[in-house]
Formats: sequence, structure tokens, C-alpha cells
Amino acid sequence: MYKDSASDPAFQKTLSSIRIASSDYQELVWLHAERENAEHEGKMMITANMNRLDQHFTEVPVSVIPSRTTNSAGVLYARALLRLVQEALKRFVQQSDEERIRHTAAMTIINGAPSPSDVQLSITQADAAAASRKAAIQQRAFRLPAGASVAQQACPQNP
Repeated sequence: MYKDSASDPAFQKTLSSIRIASSDYQELVWLHAERENAEHEGKMMITANMNRLDQHFTEVPVSVIPSRTTNSAGVLYARALLRLVQEALKRFVQQSDEERIRHTAAMTIINGAPSPSDVQLSITQADAAAASRKAAIQQRAFRLPAGASVAQQACPQNP
């Protein structure tokens, strides 16, 4: 859609009138990417839950949302949206855990209990996945690039 509008003179005039601080732009890009990462990780955790044999709850690590001072309504909105996605993610994974635990209990009645070594393997794999998610979140944590300005400037032409 953006590419279709890019050649429109009215669009170019509007785009050239938009001003944003480099620091706010950098954070907006990160917030958008982090929201997409959180949504993807949530789907992966819920999918992984289907085959787990243990009755432990899944650890749901989330990124730290930046708290630097800004006057940008867009940044404040994107922070609030990421916070909502993170909270929803925790609820969805918890509901998935509860369903898995109920199902595991029902299947134990029908098929007998899984072996302790299979249950321990399930716990170990879940713990390893949680540690991997934490490391990935720490690695992609928001860091304001050196030299990022708080002064308003023209909006980047290639968002």
C-alpha cells in the first residue's frame, strides 16, 4: 500500500510535513518488531504445549518496555500496545497450560501415567526453551543507538 501511494503528490506533501525525533523513530521500529516477536513466541509456546507430558506451567519471559521520556503519542501508544500483547500472551499460554494439564490427567486415567523419564525430559525441554527465549529477549533488548537525536526531523522516506 505504501509503495502505491509513494508517487502521489498529496502523499509526498503529507509525508514531508511529518516530524519525528530519531530516538522516537528507532523506538517505534523496535516496538513494532518486538510485538511481532512476542506474538510469534506465544504461538510457539502454545504449540509446544500440546506435546508436553509434565504438569508444570510454562515460563513466559517478556521484554522490558522502554521507559525513557518521550512526547511522542505514537511511541506511548506502541508501548501500551506491546504491554497489552505481553499480558494477553501470558493469559493465553496459561490457558494452554491449564488445558494441557487437564488433558494429561485425563490421559493418565485412560492410558496410565507416562514414565518418569519422559516427564523429566518434558520438563528439561520446557526449561531449555524458556532459557532460550530469555536469552533471545535479552539479546534484542532496546538500546537507543549512539547519536540518536531527540530533535524533531523529517520522517524517514523508507519506513
